[in-house]
Amino acid sequence: MHAAKDTAWGLLCSVTEFIDHEKQARSQDNRLDSAWFGQGAVIKQRALDHALQLVS
Repeated sequence: MHAAKDTAWGLLCSVTEFIDHEKQARSQDNRLDSAWFGQGAVIKQRALDHALQLVS
């Protein structure tokens, strides 16, 4: 997403892309569980909190 480069939205998108699609996991089920309910969800929430701080 070239239009989002160097923006808070781009930051959030890149974290989400990594957690949801790139991060190593034992299986697809483990990756989804982490992304939705576990450590991945925590990381994505922190990224959202930081992005909101940047724009406020």
